[in-house]
Amino acid sequence: MINEKNKLIAELVLLSMEVQEKTGHAVFVRFYGHVETMDIEIAKSKDDYIEKIASSDFSTKGEHGIKRLKEVKKTLLGFLENGINKEELDYWIEQIYHYKF
Repeated sequence: MINEKNKLIAELVLLSMEVQEKTGHAVFVRFYGHVETMDIEIAKSKDDYIEKIASSDFSTKGEHGIKRLKEVKKTLLGFLENGINKEELDYWIEQIYHYKF
């Protein structure tokens, strides 16, 4: 049986793929199981994947990790519904490199 944390991580990977397809941004997802962290980067586009507009690195450990995974899931769902905007990026991503409106 899949636990809640693993299910959320799998959902984030799938949602990130959908965000990439529907927004035109390139999305990179990395899970580091040995240290229980996850990294999500959003780049300007698939063609301009070097220019990152946002990067997030967060722990998936314990209850705090599950809470964080749920917050990121909610944000990615919002990106699918409303597109990516600076306010939502500020909410869940610790470091913003560039954002062009």
